[in-house]
Amino acid sequence: PNDTYTRIATSNAVTVSAAINKLAISVSQNIIAGTPGFSMVVESRSPSGVATNVSSNTAITVSVKTGTGTLGGTFSGTILAGTSQVMIGLATYTKAESGVVLTAARTSGDTLIAGDTAPFTVSPGAAARLAFTTQPGTAAAKSTIPGPPTVTLHDGKGNTVTTSIQS
Repeated sequence: PNDTYTRIATSNAVTVSAAINKLAISVSQNIIAGTPGFSMVVESRSPSGVATNVSSNTAITVSVKTGTGTLGGTFSGTILAGTSQVMIGLATYTKAESGVVLTAARTSGDTLIAGDTAPFTVSPGAAARLAFTTQPGTAAAKSTIPGPPTVTLHDGKGNTVTTSIQS
């Protein structure tokens, strides 16, 4: 038998869209809690990581993703049309701690996927005050105070300072 078969296949329309670009954010080195602050560079990149110009002014806001401190100062900016990056700052961060991660997200303009910094460390500022860690004990007048009391150095934001050359 010579049977003939015809295969017919149909498909819905398929739309292929370009990959969405993403944001990359980097922070300056040696960040100190509080002032004077630090700067950040936010850049539009292709999915393969190449700097890519935006087609329209694109507003960016930076926020804390990981960390217990507060971001202050200037933490938003605009990547201008025809360029690929913006420098934002000076921003401040209140808490001396390790593992801080900031996120840059677009709020208007080109569609871009949010990007994170690599984890970084914020160091305490300069010693600004002394605080009793262990209070001295009570004693009668003209007697030795029991203890010993311990004193800790703090910066202007209340972060413990572990080394200081101040006297």
